[in-house]
Amino acid sequence: MALQRELDDTCSKAIDDYIDRYERCCYKFNGNPDDRCVTRPEESHNGHTSASGSWAPGPFERKQRWRGGHKSTWIASLEKVYDERYTYRMLDPDMTEALPGPELAKKIQARLREERIRTNSSYSAIWGSLRSNKTCFSCLQAIPDHVLPCGHSYCPRCIQELGQPFHLRECTWYLQECHLCGQATTRNNVRSFFEFKPPCAGIRVLSLDGGGVRGIVELTVLKYLEDAIGLGLRISDFFDLIVGTSTGK
Repeated sequence: MALQRELDDTCSKAIDDYIDRYERCCYKFNGNPDDRCVTRPEESHNGHTSASGSWAPGPFERKQRWRGGHKSTWIASLEKVYDERYTYRMLDPDMTEALPGPELAKKIQARLREERIRTNSSYSAIWGSLRSNKTCFSCLQAIPDHVLPCGHSYCPRCIQELGQPFHLRECTWYLQECHLCGQATTRNNVRSFFEFKPPCAGIRVLSLDGGGVRGIVELTVLKYLEDAIGLGLRISDFFDLIVGTSTGK
């Protein structure tokens, strides 16, 4: 299902591109497989021509009827092989017992994490001199939002897949080290934490309206509320956006 979900459309377009640009005529001169027509693509075919210069009339001959049922059949067989190889790669080769669906998914996810870390670490000499705030080098698929002390940036998904959850804070992750260059993620003996919104959280907006005495009252209430919570957190940490007029500015 992984190929069908992520690569099916890519495979279909690749076949179409191959047909239109690269497929070679399969005509064989005198039935000899070593003496084939070398013309490609179909739009350039004006009869069969061999590498030795032989020529014969006839239409372009395809090896498969790609635009018919064979295309979908080929993609289905490719998907089967892809899933088998992917599962083998992500699971222990010597594992013989069958795992329930959820346990199998966890096992594959753990092996995928190990494989990503191993692959990134093997190129640490290259990553050590590269930095980007436009592309997450860990997955090469997303824009990074979180910068480590070494200067490498990770996207939220990579932080959660490669990092460890910090159980003393909700929706907080940390990395022991940068998996690109191998440097520790602590700075002045302080670990770098990355906080994410809870799955069901919406947008938290604080609206402050009015200036003068009303503004002083609002700010005083917020200050007392911050002290009453008593967690050492700024009241602004509880909101994504603070807006308003006068005081709100």
